[in-house]
Amino acid sequence: MDVKVRLCCREEKREELERMLRAGGFTVSADGELVLSEENFFPDRFLVQNERGENVLLDREEIAMVESFNHDLIFHSRGEKFRLRERLYVIEGELPSDDFVRVNQSAIINRKKLVKIVPALGSRFELILEGGIRTSVSRTYYAEFKRRFGI
Repeated sequence: MDVKVRLCCREEKREELERMLRAGGFTVSADGELVLSEENFFPDRFLVQNERGENVLLDREEIAMVESFNHDLIFHSRGEKFRLRERLYVIEGELPSDDFVRVNQSAIINRKKLVKIVPALGSRFELILEGGIRTSVSRTYYAEFKRRFGI
């Protein structure tokens, strides 16, 4: 059985880890279902597909929001949408929590791309991000959101 592993680590460790994984019978691949991640490592770029189905590298700093939709992730950036087949909690662990905030069960925002916070009924906020992207903070994430933004 061929098990694909995606490595998330610093470049100086990559070669050694790839060698060890291959010796153990694993295949190192960008589309691996298993993820081996170095603690406190946050990748600068993500391999995603654009709307034409082409693989492109998306810089982390350009991401406005990551949204989960039908077992895919949609990255909103520069007025475009990019797709990646991954679970939201995996990407959440690969994004620095100083910059990225989970706002509901299906979305993570880049706080640097937040333009406006609009209070809504029922312990909620409506958010507007760069490019007119809209999402909301659910009640589950409301208190943490307020704490993170000093509201």
